[in-house]
Amino acid sequence: MKNSTYEILSILEKIAEERRGIKPKFTRADVYLTLYYIYSIGPLGRLKIASMLGLGEASIKTLIRRLKEQQLVETDIAAGVYLTNKGEEYIKALLSIIPPPKQLNLRELVKWDNAYALKLKKMAKKVEKIGIIDIRDNLIRYGADAALIIAVKEKPVLLGAEEYYHPELDKIASTLNTQLDDLILVSWSREPLKALKALIEEALDLVKEAIKR
Repeated sequence: MKNSTYEILSILEKIAEERRGIKPKFTRADVYLTLYYIYSIGPLGRLKIASMLGLGEASIKTLIRRLKEQQLVETDIAAGVYLTNKGEEYIKALLSIIPPPKQLNLRELVKWDNAYALKLKKMAKKVEKIGIIDIRDNLIRYGADAALIIAVKEKPVLLGAEEYYHPELDKIASTLNTQLDDLILVSWSREPLKALKALIEEALDLVKEAIKR
């Protein structure tokens, strides 16, 4: 897909935007996950998508209609919702910017089960200018109960008042196949779906902010 990162994010935001003063119950993260699930699993019915996202059927109908407006999906009575060629190109481009989060159990470092983590390529140095506290606060605001921000340097280090290394950080970095200067976001919630969506929302914000800078 030849579109720029800005154009790719703009399409995502347009689908989830408020219209006629009505804000949809789905978010950018729900749009991302819908396209990713269809891409990775195959055609899905509306009820299945609703169950996976924890949304009502009415919200899913609106979401699918907006995806169709952008020519990213089509529907079939038998098969369900499937990606168009444009939709497949779009989600591949989006995943190259924000890879799908991975679920991890971090029992040694923070005693979290069912945490989610994702990497943002070459974003560690850029994020230091944005502010670690703001990123953590945003993840909480989006629905996570707790969060970690990790920079991949000579070793992966936990960012905060001081940099901190723990062997389990190597496990996270290895699982995500990171490289030098990558940023890792980790979110956790008692309701894992909230942690997953919070992670995607904040990743989208960070990528957008990086474009501005």
